[in-house]
Amino acid sequence: MNRIAARRFFAILLCCGVMGQPEAGDGQRFDLYIANARVFVGDGTVLERASVGIIGDRIQWIGTEDINRTKAKIVINGAGTTIIPGLIDAHVHLMSSEYLVDDDSLHSYKTVILPHWLKGMLLHGVTTIRTLGAPIRESLEFKEKVAEGLIDGPRIVASGPGLTSPQGHPAATMYQQYPDLKKRFVRVATNAEEARAAISEVVEAGMESPLKLVFHGGEPGGESYKIMGVPALHLAPEALEAAIDEAHSRGYRVAVHTNDYEDALVAVLAGVDGLEHGVVSAPIPDGRLLQAMLEHNTFLVSTLRLHKLLHGSAVQQVAMDNLKLLHDGGVPVVVGSDTPVGWTYPGLNTVLEIEALVAAGLTPSAAIQAATHNAAVNIELEDQVGRIHEGLFADMVISKGDPTTDISLLRYPAYVIKNGKIVRGNE
Repeated sequence: MNRIAARRFFAILLCCGVMGQPEAGDGQRFDLYIANARVFVGDGTVLERASVGIIGDRIQWIGTEDINRTKAKIVINGAGTTIIPGLIDAHVHLMSSEYLVDDDSLHSYKTVILPHWLKGMLLHGVTTIRTLGAPIRESLEFKEKVAEGLIDGPRIVASGPGLTSPQGHPAATMYQQYPDLKKRFVRVATNAEEARAAISEVVEAGMESPLKLVFHGGEPGGESYKIMGVPALHLAPEALEAAIDEAHSRGYRVAVHTNDYEDALVAVLAGVDGLEHGVVSAPIPDGRLLQAMLEHNTFLVSTLRLHKLLHGSAVQQVAMDNLKLLHDGGVPVVVGSDTPVGWTYPGLNTVLEIEALVAAGLTPSAAIQAATHNAAVNIELEDQVGRIHEGLFADMVISKGDPTTDISLLRYPAYVIKNGKIVRGNE
């Protein structure tokens, strides 16, 4: 059984109750108990009035009756509140390249700036992030520090460096003047053999699914295509296909950065599992991409706010309309903020991206699902996070009122809980 199949098998067992959890009763003693709240499970299910019992770092019990709460160490009165799963941001650049130009700046970034950012994300209800386009060493370092409790922050899924063409983005754009950074932040390939070697390297270094590829730019010998003012070429199609095949053979999902319709279509037909950004440069002209994404069960990671910040309202509107079209057609949408692009406070970026999905025409419930269960499936953690469900990690955000009717309530969480511990709110 490969890595993807094993995760799905475990998730089925959990959902069907095969693995079972002890029932709550008079003898059950919870570490944390939330009584009589509205519960947005994460997968579209809503419990209008329910209580949640937590033992250690796991959700132990959910029920519509309010059991003997005196058995709990800490009790939160959930009346008038809504519980949602902890937010998941599936597109974050933890290692911002502009801070890593020399050893002094790297030290300052790692000891001051990044811990501050991670804590900010957590306080805004972001309990899991996927970081991509980042050096292997630092990705693993901060993943471990958070896991060990040395830094307060969301759990980290580390995808590592992205794979692109030597003349592609970001190798020839952001890093053209920084060859040392280029070696750490990206991998390049000109053919199938080099693409397979690059995927093998990041997998064996401990990077996590979904891995990132970049398929954005012009064709060799074609019209000039500029990114950040620099002529850029996308990966050779044979390199794209080989990278996808190598990742899948190792049980890894693959997500591809795209911007244009034809590139997105080529990537989906080649078998990618997700598009980062999607189609931004022009309206989707026909139904081929939607049909291909449905056939391949391809996810779309949003980054809507990025387009306004970098390119203006008109480009953002195109991205919003395209995302809405794909969402309405059945494509699963996932929240990605592209933090720190835009320089809004980390964590708030994620909440504002959820609001952008609502502005694009998704319901608040669909937007929250994009930041919880959909995101968990996309990063292969659906058996651990993304729902309020017995046996999963006790990650949740408690809001006063109902964010499924007023999405702006997510800006001001009353409580944030990660791994069963209250990290924001009064006990």
